[in-house]
Amino acid sequence: FRSGALDIYQRSLNMSTQDEVLLKLGAPPIVFPSDWSSDGKYLAYYRTDPQTQIDIWVLPMQGDHKPFPYVHGDFNESQGQFSPDGKWMAYVSDESGSPQIYVQSFPSLTGRWQISPNGGSQPRWRSDGKELYYVAADRKLMVAAVNSTGPTFEAAPATPLFETRADEPDTMAIYDAAPDGERFVMVERQFPTSITLLLNWKSLLKNK
Repeated sequence: FRSGALDIYQRSLNMSTQDEVLLKLGAPPIVFPSDWSSDGKYLAYYRTDPQTQIDIWVLPMQGDHKPFPYVHGDFNESQGQFSPDGKWMAYVSDESGSPQIYVQSFPSLTGRWQISPNGGSQPRWRSDGKELYYVAADRKLMVAAVNSTGPTFEAAPATPLFETRADEPDTMAIYDAAPDGERFVMVERQFPTSITLLLNWKSLLKNK
């Protein structure tokens, strides 16, 4: 948050250079980067729009660097995630009345598939593109076996892996999958197991 606006910057890992401005839109809108394609050619982000609520945009990292809308409709679309081969994008849309996971071809819009049957957020791909994960409305981490390597997309019904403490739908990233899908790192909200109640606390101040 600089100069009164949420813009997108790039920072070197070794802090050897100054931050580079990748996208500067000013205020409004509010902008959140969500994923970088594995070949480094595209940056996906979602932004607010007074007419269409939240939309997914893509910033090319080569050529003219001119952003273009990817999913730009009358609903909230966010959390775009490129498939490992860059041919698909998983994202969240509430067009059905609740947040659901969809997969759509990229960069063309020639096909789209709904992955979650009962709500979902936070899509993530396995590194070989054969599994897609997401957090369901009941906070379970789900997995769907997919075939995304050919010209068409296929997905098996999603099954639960384990229950999380995620607040679904959560717009901020709270987990990620290891490349082989065997391990997950997750931020979980911790709730207190006990409460301490201090009585007659004013008397303690008199002794100070």
